Amino acid sequence: MVDVARAGALDEGHAPGRLAGGGPQDLPGGRPAGRRHPLELDVRDDEHLAYCSAVCCLASLKQALYVHEQIPGAEVTIYYIDRRTPGRGEDLLERVAALEGVRLVKGKVGSVEPAPEGDLVLKLEDVESGRLVEARADLVVLATGMVPSLGGAPPPFELARDEDGFGLDGAQDGVVVAGVARRPADVASSVRDATGAAARALVAAGGT
Repeated sequence: MVDVARAGALDEGHAPGRLAGGGPQDLPGGRPAGRRHPLELDVRDDEHLAYCSAVCCLASLKQALYVHEQIPGAEVTIYYIDRRTPGRGEDLLERVAALEGVRLVKGKVGSVEPAPEGDLVLKLEDVESGRLVEARADLVVLATGMVPSLGGAPPPFELARDEDGFGLDGAQDGVVVAGVARRPADVASSVRDATGAAARALVAAGGT
């Protein structure tokens, strides 16, 4: 469905400033910029991904913020299973949760179907009320998890992997893994991890 997009696609096509500057036609699928823009915050479960992807929650909060800022009157609902905003991310969570027109609902979306009127119908479980409910949306953005790219063609060297497919260090073989090759992480964490990986590689090579 053209009105269902990945979180990354929203960022690629709608960097802050473009939602207002480019006009309503710039929404994914060419949809008019209406009033309802639900963002599903967390699609993680044991049947999909058993681990936390580290960046999904913060990315969805950021998107909710710039949709709210650039489309006056837009109603944004974030449906989440787990809500994780470590460190400074807690400040962003509190800021977004306090915005008028933005709702954070603990619930799991079961299906998204097109409605005859042209919008979308979401069927979901509202965990706090214990009810199965329906919601309408102009656009649904899926906060898809981060998966390792090592599942494709194998690298040209031996590389151990964990149960989720992320790389493991093999210092004895001269292999040091860093960043999102090791585990899901944001940019800052990846930079710190790369610094540590460079130090480990230096030691493994006999440097000081």
